[in-house]
Amino acid sequence: MFPEGGRVKEGALKPALPGVGLLSVKAGVPVVPAYVSGSDRIKRAILRLHRVELAFGEPYFPPAETEGTRARELYRGVGEEVMRRIAELKAGVR
Repeated sequence: MFPEGGRVKEGALKPALPGVGLLSVKAGVPVVPAYVSGSDRIKRAILRLHRVELAFGEPYFPPAETEGTRARELYRGVGEEVMRRIAELKAGVR
């Protein structure tokens, strides 16, 4: 799943949509942040002229939804945290 709602140009990170938080919180499952580098040149990668690199972070366990919690804010917060972790992964990739 792409937290931004779809693929974006190489190097660009957009804000996450609340869907990643909604799915994670409602399902009670962690999110494993991942960064993909070089997917914008997939044809060249298939021909082995370009590398596609993947970086995976530690699972992020979002807070549980509790009574009185503003759901949309919770989901948005989860998305922001996931994107923060993806940005850290990006910084570690060449």
